[in-house]
Amino acid sequence: MRYLEEENPFIWVRFATTDSVTITIYKAIDNSVVVDAAAMSELLSTGYFKYQFSPSPAPVELTEYFYIATNGIEEHAGKIILGGYPDSIKNETDKIQTDIIDAKADYKATGFSTHSAADVKSAMEASGSDLDYLVKALVNKLVITEASGDAEMFDDANGSLGSVLAAFTSDGTYTTRKRMVI
Repeated sequence: MRYLEEENPFIWVRFATTDSVTITIYKAIDNSVVVDAAAMSELLSTGYFKYQFSPSPAPVELTEYFYIATNGIEEHAGKIILGGYPDSIKNETDKIQTDIIDAKADYKATGFSTHSAADVKSAMEASGSDLDYLVKALVNKLVITEASGDAEMFDDANGSLGSVLAAFTSDGTYTTRKRMVI
């Protein structure tokens, strides 16, 4: 399994509960002993033993380790890898985060309107738009007469906004709706 260079992963092995288990860890590149017969601790009387591996000095590039855990009679061995592509990915995402933070500092939005909604409404109505009418034209209910396809639209107060004759047509396969503007 691969881990980041700065991670300190647990190595897990299974032996009989209450065994006395030790672990020796070798650096694969030069066969040097990194941990020599260190005691492993058992998780609650389950027979699972763990050792938190934190090599010193910490690796600065992809480094493979080989471990042997033993109770004096039997052994369990495995490999652990620190660094490599997890660190490469982490370094690249850290660069992206830094770039984003720098971009936020460099590009600040300016020139936003300081006008209130009432000012904007007044200015739009002064240029010929009747916003009150547009708001009142909001359709909240649509009643369709199935036989004729007529549609009547209603506002919030359940007042009729008008009818559109033959708003819906059907050829037996498709139903089509006309554009309904009041």
